[in-house]
Parts: sequence; structure tokens; C-alpha cells
Amino acid sequence: MKTNEDNIIILLRKILALAFPDNFEATDDTNRKVVLNKFQEYDTDLYNIINEFLIAFESYNFIISDYQLKLKADDIWHNQLDMFKNILEKRKTNLILACKEKSINIDYELENLLN
Repeated sequence: MKTNEDNIIILLRKILALAFPDNFEATDDTNRKVVLNKFQEYDTDLYNIINEFLIAFESYNFIISDYQLKLKADDIWHNQLDMFKNILEKRKTNLILACKEKSINIDYELENLLN
């Protein structure tokens, strides 16, 4: 079973390979920071979109796993969950659109990551 981090790396490497095929090497490190640094080097706009998506994804997952807040203040937890879900959806849409501009389909990778 793949972890979220594995799925993130798969997503990032696919985008990197298809967006910058001349600069991609299949043996490149699978460390997230290394891959993100390459995006920052090649295309800062795409880097920012990816980074915002990853922050939203991790924030949403943090809220989902915050059982203490859910037990103590269920209504606040639900409000936070809804807010971060909406942010994640916006960031996901931005990422999909940025990838479509480069003719990259990431539907499968996002489905694996988000489900």
C-alpha cells in the first residue's frame, strides 16, 4: 500500500517528467524537496501552484486527523474541515489547469492521492 508521500512523489515526478522532459532523469532522487527544487529552478509559477496544493493537502489531512478537536469542539472541527476542503479543491483545480496548459493529465495520480 502506498503512502501519501509515495503518491505525492509519483505525482510530482510525472509532472516534472512531462513538463520538462529535457531536464528529467529517471534516476533522479525521490526526495520531495529535491523534486520541488527542480520545479522552482525550471518554472516558479508552476512551483508555486504545486506548493500551494501540497500545503492545502497537508492542512486538510491534519484537520481530518485532529481527533482532539473533533471530540472537544465538533462544530469547530467541522467548520475547519469544510474550510480546508474548499481550499484544497481550489488548489487542486489550479494544479489541474496548470498541468493542462502543459498537456499533462494528472487525474489518476490525484485520485490515488486524494482517496
